[in-house]
Amino acid sequence: MAEKLKQMHWKKILLVGGILMVALVAGLCVQKLEGIEPTPLQPSEELKLSDFPKAFKSTLIIVGDNASEIEMQAANEIADYLENEAGNKPLIKEYSEISDEDKRNHNLIIVGTPKTNPFLEEVYALTNATRVTEEFPGEGKGVLEILRNPWDESKAMLLVEGWDEWEVENTENKQIDNANFSIKAKKYSSTLTITNTGDVVLTNIKIIKLTGFAKEGGAMHEEIIKLIPELEIGKNVNVSIPEISSCGFLPEEENITASNEGWIIVTCDQGVTKKMIFCEVIPHAIKWHPTHLEFFAFYILPPILAILLIIGVVRYISRIRGRKK
Repeated sequence: MAEKLKQMHWKKILLVGGILMVALVAGLCVQKLEGIEPTPLQPSEELKLSDFPKAFKSTLIIVGDNASEIEMQAANEIADYLENEAGNKPLIKEYSEISDEDKRNHNLIIVGTPKTNPFLEEVYALTNATRVTEEFPGEGKGVLEILRNPWDESKAMLLVEGWDEWEVENTENKQIDNANFSIKAKKYSSTLTITNTGDVVLTNIKIIKLTGFAKEGGAMHEEIIKLIPELEIGKNVNVSIPEISSCGFLPEEENITASNEGWIIVTCDQGVTKKMIFCEVIPHAIKWHPTHLEFFAFYILPPILAILLIIGVVRYISRIRGRKK
């Protein structure tokens, strides 16, 4: 019986490669044309999972120092796939081997869990990447997310992560075809606009309220507050979220402060994940930091105009008195 269980365990590990390849080939559907070099990413371009592997020409794969066999298997399968598609095999490095030059000079693929790969905490601190916790995305699930490399935004970064190693194994199954959507909201509003920007119909779109992230040492609380059964290609839907009506969205990252309340996370069956922050700070409580031009227009120009006006009035009165004499 023990021998049989051992064989089953190794079979499951060996299946990781097959699962990964099927998802990357059938799910992402991106082929490299012979003789055509991929163009560098532009700051204005929105990254999507279908940009893999074309945006990953020069790539470094990062695993934890104590990565499990499953995580190493996934990293090796990704490296083999990129070698076949891009013509060069990425180097796999452990977290302790990574230098600042490595972060800046490569497209990055991070494989693992927050417990096995500390590099994920660096990514969470510098980006709005979806944080994997025990509560989110849930048992047996993982997150496959693409975003810009925060050390060089002309490069890309792919996260293949879960809360435990088995969730990492399941992550590669998440992306189907060129599925994608965008989320937008006006500042301080409680209405979110979700637009299907991909090539497939999105199903079971979940809107999740995640709170507790700003409380150091506090437990994260996850609650599914909305469910959209289906969203057609090119269509959008406005979703009112009364659960944050007393707070409101903060779409601009520069307004993220310690007073933030939590995240609204949007996911779907096709594996795309997006999120936006909301907080309890009302508009008049936000400190305004004027630009140089605004500072001149609001603080320097009015006094100058007032002084010129006073001088003009005094001269006008003086001329009138002079005429009377």
